[in-house]
Amino acid sequence: MVPVTGTRNTLRFVALAALCLVVASVTASGTQATTTASVSVEAALNYATFAVQASSPSHFVVSVGTDTANMVSRKELAWKSADTIRISPLAPATHYYYTVSSTAKNGRTSVVRDSFDTGGVEQANLSATTGRFLLNGVPFFPVMATAFGECPDTTNVVEADVAMGVNVLDHSGWPMCSNAQHTAHWPTAEELHGLLQNKIWWLERANRHNRNPDPNAPQPTSFDSLPELLHLQGNLTMDPNPGVCAISPAALYDKLVSKAGGSSPFVYNPNLADPGMAEGATTSSGSCLDGDRMTAVFWASFLAGVDGMEYTTQIPVRQLDGVEVAGEVKAQAKRQAARLNTLYPAIVGSRGRAIPTAESSIKAKAWSYGGNTYVVALNASGQSASAKLMVGIHGRAKVFWENRGESIVRGAIADHFRPYQVHVYRMPN
Repeated sequence: MVPVTGTRNTLRFVALAALCLVVASVTASGTQATTTASVSVEAALNYATFAVQASSPSHFVVSVGTDTANMVSRKELAWKSADTIRISPLAPATHYYYTVSSTAKNGRTSVVRDSFDTGGVEQANLSATTGRFLLNGVPFFPVMATAFGECPDTTNVVEADVAMGVNVLDHSGWPMCSNAQHTAHWPTAEELHGLLQNKIWWLERANRHNRNPDPNAPQPTSFDSLPELLHLQGNLTMDPNPGVCAISPAALYDKLVSKAGGSSPFVYNPNLADPGMAEGATTSSGSCLDGDRMTAVFWASFLAGVDGMEYTTQIPVRQLDGVEVAGEVKAQAKRQAARLNTLYPAIVGSRGRAIPTAESSIKAKAWSYGGNTYVVALNASGQSASAKLMVGIHGRAKVFWENRGESIVRGAIADHFRPYQVHVYRMPN
């Protein structure tokens, strides 16, 4: 094989409504005949379509990710001069990087590297009628936030929730506010739109039009003009006990496994503002939640098969007025949401398969996507653990976000886990 280098010749962006079109080309030079590859990307709300073309039949590999060091690949194995590849689902309003490589039969490879943005948040339908969430017909994993109880200061709450990486605000209960002190915090539709910034939805639920006896309060119907209004079609079920201190992540996993997978999408609702608060209590029993445990709660829920998360981020009731989410918890919530966005096309929309291991504290699942297997493994215990993950594949696995790889010996990955640590692996099928 002759070493080649690729140089991008052209790049242009065309924005049409919610579509973003990216066109790039690369020419490979060397002692052999020149090979040219071109790529066009149409990025919609939650998917992207790649139109790839080469001057001779080639093997194309498309990789996407929210960071260039950890990309999720989709391969087209057929030898073609041109093809169209759709990457779906993707996270809305998210910046993705991509790499497209094309290898000709003579071994020459051309590479195009660039980026695109999925469409900004727009009025959309969230379907909950199939047992899974579909956003405009595409699989979707909502990471929601809600303020519980009386009406909080809208500006502060929305800004804090957006900083946590949530994609939906489920503040449907706010119309129950009824006195002047609380309704003074109500936003107008214009103010709310400014806070949402076309990056996060305001969820409309059936109970949004609750009774509001204060005639001076902005009415819920004033939000109908929001470009970011998300219409929920169907019913969702939610875990009735949001406490995360009274239950270990391992027990939480077992509990959620027994509830997920029904006819309605199932959402886990952890109380991040005061995680020691027991169900129905009005006083705190203390907080156990830190950044590491937040990571465990997020992935224990996902691996258990929940269809979404809904964080309680404020509890402005009498004894707990002003309680908010700890800074390290916010930071980890944002980091894990971003990592989910990188893995989105591989693991959202499919429940995956359980990976056997002799260590009971290790919870792991595998997903097959684009010629690769992706494994997410969590140590749900507060103690360090070592485990063999029986992936049933041979070769070597890349470990995402850790700058290392692991050999697969006799179909198993042997690895060490710190308390509440998550490892994400990718290996060829």
